[in-house]
Amino acid sequence: MVLEIDRPPDQDPHPAGGCWRAAPPILLLMLPILVKLPLIVGWLQADPLLLTSGLQQGVQGGSLGGALPTIDPNIGFTSQALGHRAALDVLTGHMPWWNPFEGVGTPLAGEMQSAALFPPTWLLALPNGQVYEHISFQIIAGLSAYALLRRLDLRRLPAFAGAAAFAFNGVFAWLGNAAVNPVAFLPVVLLGIETAAASARSGRSGGGLWIIVGLAASLYAGFPEVAYLDGLLAGAWTLTRAGTLPGRARLAFLAKVAFAGVAGILVGAPILVAFLDFLPAAYVGGHAGGAFLHAHLDAANLPLVALPYLRGGIYAQPAQNAFWGGVGGYGGVGGYAGCTLLILAFAGIFGARRQKFRVLLAAWVVVALGLTFGASWLGWLSELAPGLASIATYRYLPASWILCLCVLAAHAVDDLMAGGRLWHIRFGLSLAAVAAIILTPRAMTLPISPSLASVGGVILAAACVASIVVAAFGFPLRLSSSWRAAGIAAALLTEMILLFGFPILFWPRGGTVDLDGIRFLQGHLGLQRFATLGPIAPNYGSYFGIASINYNDLPVPRAWVDFTHDRLDANADAIIFNGSVRAGSAAASAADALLRNRAAYAAVGVRYVVTPPEQKLGDLPDVFRDPVMRIVEMKDAAPYFSATGCRLQAFDRSRVSASCHGPATLQRLELFMPGWRAWVGTIRADVTPAARIFQSVELPAGNSEVLFAFEPPLMGYGYFALAIGIGLLIIDVARSTRRG
Repeated sequence: MVLEIDRPPDQDPHPAGGCWRAAPPILLLMLPILVKLPLIVGWLQADPLLLTSGLQQGVQGGSLGGALPTIDPNIGFTSQALGHRAALDVLTGHMPWWNPFEGVGTPLAGEMQSAALFPPTWLLALPNGQVYEHISFQIIAGLSAYALLRRLDLRRLPAFAGAAAFAFNGVFAWLGNAAVNPVAFLPVVLLGIETAAASARSGRSGGGLWIIVGLAASLYAGFPEVAYLDGLLAGAWTLTRAGTLPGRARLAFLAKVAFAGVAGILVGAPILVAFLDFLPAAYVGGHAGGAFLHAHLDAANLPLVALPYLRGGIYAQPAQNAFWGGVGGYGGVGGYAGCTLLILAFAGIFGARRQKFRVLLAAWVVVALGLTFGASWLGWLSELAPGLASIATYRYLPASWILCLCVLAAHAVDDLMAGGRLWHIRFGLSLAAVAAIILTPRAMTLPISPSLASVGGVILAAACVASIVVAAFGFPLRLSSSWRAAGIAAALLTEMILLFGFPILFWPRGGTVDLDGIRFLQGHLGLQRFATLGPIAPNYGSYFGIASINYNDLPVPRAWVDFTHDRLDANADAIIFNGSVRAGSAAASAADALLRNRAAYAAVGVRYVVTPPEQKLGDLPDVFRDPVMRIVEMKDAAPYFSATGCRLQAFDRSRVSASCHGPATLQRLELFMPGWRAWVGTIRADVTPAARIFQSVELPAGNSEVLFAFEPPLMGYGYFALAIGIGLLIIDVARSTRRG
């Protein structure tokens, strides 16, 4: 059957067109579920505990071997471990402001990567919850991109093709940590901008709902760098759209966007307040010193934007490790495009409609890729643009430029359906051929892997390009415009889904997480802490509700980083305090530092030390051992609560009763930060610093009960702003619906 193409975009192609109208959204809902079905039903195990926890045993490599399924292990250390802790807090009725299980306590929501106030994060309380969370992101991304493309008056088939390509984009495929959380909401914000423009053009009120929702969700999503970079694209899109409107409508449109932008920020105020309250007391690594000013990927890797597995799977070649995971120690590549998407995006630049937008999208892609691969002519931009010198743009820009490619590709397919202008596609193929000729010498500077990943990727790209050639030139078939468009859309979707699905096959087929040591600590640790020299990776204490002084996080409290360096381990890494990463290659081992500074470890409440099963630790006695870990005990660990001249009974970390002979000072081994409050009985008491980093409260003589609570100091303003933001959202919806 040949689809009708000479119809307005909003008309059905068939008399009973309801099914056709519903098909794209249904497919965008179902495809992410179908592609990840092996992870849902358990054929493959998508549990980061099997990769990053240090508790795994008998892990069986995935269907294609033992390569990693993700480029960032923070899918486990931060997203899973801290997100799970936040989800448990929320679902048990506690605001997730503080995490007592990392270091000596640290802000949880303010740390951001936990995405503690982000509703999809709460799925992490479920078994396999991270899979469901990531599927929800794909569904939101696909449906919102489809709505955006339809709002741009594209036909259903091109809109579906572009939306599906974005739902299976290279960021979702390769990343799994909090950096993917805001990605799905970029098309939501852009949809809101287009809705506001349509409302302004027709003289209607309101129209900013999706801007408010998308902006607030991007803030709560837990990765401000991605949200900020997406916001820059949204700003450029707004200015471009304003230039297409007449004067009065332009002013109304800008007012609508400004109104919705302010409302979105106000709705997101609680997470912003938590973050900004923490930031002055936080260590943020290179983000504070402009470490990313001249950081970029090696330009020899540019061909991998089109052929992402040309040099093998993720971390398959040691020579490529910097590309996958490290530029100055802060992460490498952030995503890919694929051959078909690039070719169609080239073709989509040269259309008759919305030329200003096509230029904007193409310019954004060029600038983003230039920043990613170190184009010297863009050096001034990193120095002048606010914040770029503190952001790993090569890691966190791909979501925005991939969306631009998807929108351009959808326009190319729509142009073909509208008038059969094959020169667009042919020109795109020609540009792609020229680019391939230019980039081939660069591609040959690093070894190309003969692996299944690289060979299969090249064959896939060749097959998809061949399909486009047949559709564009008609050889050996003579096709109508609708069939040409359908063939090109099928090639795009096939390549994007197969490239996306490849890393899925590297999740383990099986394995176990040995929890015997965890159960021992849960039963014996009480309110004290443990230190690890390997097993029980940092942050997984938060996952299991056992306090670990170790961490693998950013930002982290500067006071604890400094204390760790000064008193515990001078050669510990400031970001990854895990018992193995050292600040210098010749540094003494973490075990040596612990034995040398045993008294300092004991003073912060460390009762147990977890080591690999074969490692003895001086004269410290064993209390537990299994094939995963050995646990040794430090007998002189300081108590969590202490007060001279008092008898104390602790109910939990936030509540203790005291019976004192006279006035006394209660010391609590929890990190002091502004925001801590205490009540002695019903009377508010001051929480003051003690022992450099901990807390103290003055106690009266006699019996009393002390209650501690943490809330970011300015959160009252955050709640007030949230209430105003919700009010503005309600006003916008009411004004939008008043006139139908």
